[in-house]
Amino acid sequence: MFSISPGVESLLGGGFISDLRSGDFPEDFSDVVVDGWVLEDGSALLSKFKRFYFGSRSSFPGPGEYELAVNGRGIPDEDIDTSGIEGVAELLKRGAAFAWEVLYRANLQIPERRVVSRVSVAPIIGDPGMFSGYVTFFSFDYMENLGMNFRENRDDWRIYISSEECSFPLSD
Repeated sequence: MFSISPGVESLLGGGFISDLRSGDFPEDFSDVVVDGWVLEDGSALLSKFKRFYFGSRSSFPGPGEYELAVNGRGIPDEDIDTSGIEGVAELLKRGAAFAWEVLYRANLQIPERRVVSRVSVAPIIGDPGMFSGYVTFFSFDYMENLGMNFRENRDDWRIYISSEECSFPLSD
């Protein structure tokens, strides 16, 4: 199951996910996919991100909140102009391609765990016309406790993709 906000649909169209290709994937994150997943204290964590996360698990009320903290990152944007609507579209495609590949890897490594990704783009506070993208991963079972909902009706730019959708890698 995947869901896109009305803002994403009007910008990229409702079927843009099926048009994603490996060329949309941010190469900066290829090692994240290769390193894959680890299950720890009820949390599904990306191994690479976990190695570089220095917060304490005990500071989070539950495994879902810990997943959000460890598994969240900005979408690499050094090579694109993040101003204007074209930058928003590029960030969304790049974030969705990364999410797809990571979720595909989750299916291979932790098939018993349904994982969801949230990709979002928002204006940079204090820098009008500039945007930044963010992607994070969390277990489907924790969605409700985290206040996430596939059916949110928002006009912002937000995409939810579930690992059940990502049964094959992106094509060339």
